Amino acid sequence: MRVEVLYFAAAKDAAGRASEFVEFTSPQSAQQLVASLIAKYPRLQKLASQMRIAVNEEFVAGDHLLAAGDVVALIPPVAGG
Repeated sequence: MRVEVLYFAAAKDAAGRASEFVEFTSPQSAQQLVASLIAKYPRLQKLASQMRIAVNEEFVAGDHLLAAGDVVALIPPVAGG
């Protein structure tokens, strides 16, 4: 199963990329995907508790099961003015 992950704002900086494709062999929840990304990019850990997860442009809970072809966006809090 393959999903596309989009990184925004500080998540983009922490991962060092704007997007990537991630493959896994068994169904995963959004939170499991985030945990595997934190293992790959430890700097994401700082953002994890405040980061919102969107799947196919809709915010989801961590227990949302991902499907092949989903687009997952990691959106940290954004400040500005």
